[in-house]
This record gives sequence, C-alpha cells and structure tokens, in this order.
Amino acid sequence: MDSPFILSRIITELIFPGISAYFSRLKFHPSYSSIEPARSRCIADYILKIRRLKETINIQISISGASGINKEKIYQALNKSAKDTAFILQVISGREIRGAEITEALSGNEEKQHLYQYTIALRKDSGEIIITVDLDPRFFNILIPSLDTTLPDFNIAETLTLFFKKPGILVPSIRVLLEKLDSKELSEIFEIMKRKNELSDYQLVLLINGFPENSLKIKNSLSKNGQASLREELDKYRGKVTREDISCGIYSVEESLGQVLKKGENRFSENFRILSDLVKKISDYELYFRKGWDLWIEEISGKNLLYKTLLKCDDNIIRDAFSDYTHEKYRFFDKFFTPERIDEIFSSYACKYRSDITDARIEFIKKYRALLVSLFRSGNEHFSLLISSIQEKKDFEIILRQTGWFILSTALKQSNRKLQDKVTENISYPASALIKGVISGTINPDILHDEVQVNRARNECVRIILGLFEDGIIEPEI
Repeated sequence: MDSPFILSRIITELIFPGISAYFSRLKFHPSYSSIEPARSRCIADYILKIRRLKETINIQISISGASGINKEKIYQALNKSAKDTAFILQVISGREIRGAEITEALSGNEEKQHLYQYTIALRKDSGEIIITVDLDPRFFNILIPSLDTTLPDFNIAETLTLFFKKPGILVPSIRVLLEKLDSKELSEIFEIMKRKNELSDYQLVLLINGFPENSLKIKNSLSKNGQASLREELDKYRGKVTREDISCGIYSVEESLGQVLKKGENRFSENFRILSDLVKKISDYELYFRKGWDLWIEEISGKNLLYKTLLKCDDNIIRDAFSDYTHEKYRFFDKFFTPERIDEIFSSYACKYRSDITDARIEFIKKYRALLVSLFRSGNEHFSLLISSIQEKKDFEIILRQTGWFILSTALKQSNRKLQDKVTENISYPASALIKGVISGTINPDILHDEVQVNRARNECVRIILGLFEDGIIEPEI
C-alpha cells in the first residue's frame, strides 16, 4: 500500500468516521485501491448524501460478496458512522456542511458525467467482500475549492497528497467547534484543556471578542466558578483587546485543540488519532519510495549500520521486509547470522500482503535513520545548528506544528537575532507574532525564561526535529 492507496483510506475515514474500527472488530483485513476516474459506474446499494448550503453531494456505495446478514451489518455500521461525517468534514475543511445521511439507493438517480472510484476489499479466511465507492467530483471541492471538477483529473492523487500534507491540516477551526458542538460537548473539551493548562481565562476573553455571536455558548460551557472568573477577566480587558490579540488568541487555542482532539478522550479523539496516523503514513511511503529497496540496503550497508539495524528489528519485521529472501539475493545474512538463526527467521514465513511487506521495509528504514540520529550527539547546544540547517519554509511550519509556538519561542530565547529572524520570517502570521512577542517579552511578560527553561525547550525542539528526520518528513543536516 503506497501513498495513493493511503489517500483512499483517509477519504474513507472522512466520509465514514470510525469505520476502520468496525472492520478491525470483525477481524477483516482491509485493502484499498487508489482513487481514479471511474471506468464504469457501480450499481449502488446505498448513497451517502452530504448536504452543503446550495447543493447535495451524493457518494454511491455498492457491497458485493457479502451475505445478507453481513451486508446489513456493514450498512448499519456505515449508517452509524455517517452521524459524524458532517462534523469531521467541517473540521478538516473549515467549510459549512449542513448534514450527512446514508439512504438506500433508488433507481433513476441522476447520473454525473464522470465520477471518481475506489474499492475496499475486506478479506477474512477464504472470503472477500468488495465495497465500491463512487465519489461525486464535487466532493473534492469541499476540501479543495479551487479544484476544477468539470473534467476528470488523472493526477488527483498528487493533488490530494499536497492537501493532506499541509502542516495544519488536523488543526481544528474553533469557529466550527463553537458553531457545531452543543454546550455540553464544548464544556467537555474546554474542561480537558483547563486541566492541561491549555486554556486560560484571557484566551476565553479573546474567543468571545473574536466570536461575539457565540459568547453565550462559551460562557454556558463553563462551571459557575469558571463563569465568575471569566466575568472578572472580561471587565479587566474591556476595550483593551486588539485585532492582533484576537488573531493570536484564536491561533493558540486552535493549536491546543489539535493536541486535545488527538490525545484526549472526547468523542472525536479516536477519529483524529486515526487521521493523524494516516496522514503520517503518506510521508512514510514517500520516504520508502525515494529509492529502490536494493538502494536502501546499499546505503545502510555503506554506513556500516546494516547489522545494527537488523538487531533493532524483531523477527517479524525482518521476515516481512526480506520476504523475497534467498541466499544469493541477501548474502549479508550469512555474514551476520548462523545458518540455524537464518532458518529460524525464515522457515515459518507465509506469503504476506504487499502492504505488510512495505510497512516492514519502512520500519526497517526508520530503524536505520534512528541509528543515524543516535550517532548525532544531540542536546540543547545543537538546537541552533539544526535550525540553521533547515531551508524550506514548509519545514519550519512542520516544526512549529509539532513543537507548539510557546516551546519554539522559548527555545529561541537567548539565540542570536539572525536565527530568530530566520525562524519568524519562515513562519506564517499569527504564529510569527506570538513567537516575536515571547522573545521580546510583550507576551507572557510575567513568565521568566531562565537558562534551565530555555535549555529544556531546546532539548524538546531537538528531539522533535530529529524525530521528523527519522520519519523522513524533514531533512536537517545531521
């Protein structure tokens, strides 16, 4: 399963949030085809209707190879997951979705000139169920409004890959949450943020100033003590809040929300964890396909890290990564292991799905890159060196999203002006304004950043940057 196949997996999680958990519970082994212009239309059993402001987008689903009972179970699972479709799509796209529902298909449905199609094969034992999904081209305009949907796009995978690789793709819009969640759901999320010290009364003041139409919902989501504390803060800052304050406040809350939705225990966390893992897999596969497998082995061997990399992997990873093992093809096994050990690794090997083999090879490559990192004597003193070696603007945005604006700005304290300017010039507003504010002392002036705190922040940044290198997401010089 390479990057184009991951895209269909992501789209499935967007239109049917949590459906993968259902497949796992039934012990299915799912595999996904790539998304391509449809050669022929599927005979739909069900239709997912996504209602926007001025149009309804129909996604057609057919299920073949399933018994009547299994077909009904899959339908019920799709129907249940569709209850969260509108919310998840809005959070990812930031655009208005009025609702989503799944219905049984009727004959005589309006036919589009062209559609996009992919399949999900659910395998278990000797049986196979095929789910075919036909996507209305207008569906992609929810995600990418500028996309021309009048003609088939045979490079749709490239377009979607760029969209899902945007650094802030999983950072939710606070506007969407305020508009779509009820006070109870909002209260649960705010309570988690409060417990983690990720949401202050001042930030709530900025949200109320930024979204006055939702001020009552924000207040009602707080406890009585929280409401009293907020009233004091509102009085304190009445007439003193600027547009930049509001922009920075909204950004800081959304950044924290992104972490809460991925790491928390609220209703949507599992969906965001799955999406986060899938988006990361795009980079994993891009790393693997940078060169052929033989060339990766040649590089690892050239660094004298082949044996150490093998030792870092369990037998299952080695067995799958070298599924095409022969004595002639991989002679280095004779150098590193006894014949008995080689036989132990490969004797019980059974044919694997291609995706399992590719995943094992990705894991092997990342173990090798982790060894490269371990040879790099990392510490807070290497923060400036690593930051200086980064050139791509997108890489700075990626680092920002992983570290958070406060840790990154703390790490930049006591750095030279040239380095500070390099970072802020490559980071978009309003995050750049927040970082400049911390460095200058105009934001959080009551927090003293001593050498211990600065070094702790630098260590964290170095850890994250090196982790991004291991995953092949950025390429600093190490």
